[in-house]
Amino acid sequence: MFKNRCSLKVILCWMITILIISAVHSFIQPDAVFGKECLQEDMKNLEKELYSFYEQNEKDRAKIIDDLVAQAELLVEKYEEDPDAYDAAATVLIKLGEFHQNPLGIYQKGIDLALKMRKLNDKEGRSYFWEASFMGEMGQLQGVFNSLRKIRPMKSKLEKALQEEPEFAPIHDVLARLYKAAPGWPISIGDMNKALYHRRKSVDLDPENVEYLWKLYKKYISLNRSEQAGRVLRKIVNMPEGARGEFYYGPQTLEDFQKKAEQELENNF
Repeated sequence: MFKNRCSLKVILCWMITILIISAVHSFIQPDAVFGKECLQEDMKNLEKELYSFYEQNEKDRAKIIDDLVAQAELLVEKYEEDPDAYDAAATVLIKLGEFHQNPLGIYQKGIDLALKMRKLNDKEGRSYFWEASFMGEMGQLQGVFNSLRKIRPMKSKLEKALQEEPEFAPIHDVLARLYKAAPGWPISIGDMNKALYHRRKSVDLDPENVEYLWKLYKKYISLNRSEQAGRVLRKIVNMPEGARGEFYYGPQTLEDFQKKAEQELENNF
């Protein structure tokens, strides 16, 4: 009898535990979904604000740029556990830096954001990517010697990012830029073959990114590979509507790249 009572108590305890877990799960899960939906909506609004910024004249841009930076920072504060918020904020900062009266300050904010993002366990690779990207932007502003000092640390961080996210095309994009811009051996790591490899890889992983295709065209031209360059131009001209004209840098659209590609084909091929 005693054993039966104990068994019954155990069964009741398990049933209560399961009911509590189910109730908690059903209570929390909708909030998590709702939070994600709110983040997506906030990201869309921020993106709209960013693209409207490009449509403003220089005077009006100066008035709203600090507000856009503040919105990007607020997004991370609001969704500090979600890596998508960090990606969206970093994208805004890296695009706005060149327009800001204190670009180094903006890029430093980006590096701080990347270091904060590194604390999120599943996005360590992405944080290294962003840190290296902002370092590169700072290096370009600080002159040749400062840039040279940043090249190897940038390469190291991008390689760490690749280990975590080998299929993330922007890492290959930045590596292609780095190998192209850096002086060659023995001064630094510059290597045109590696630049071409990573440029092709960025296109392979993100074939509808027209900015990457345009850069691949420019790379082929610099290597006097006109046949391959022409093929890339024709691919840009025939890209379907909806293909992206840029990723992290610059305001160009698909139509902008297609016009440039058509002009190049007409003049040089």
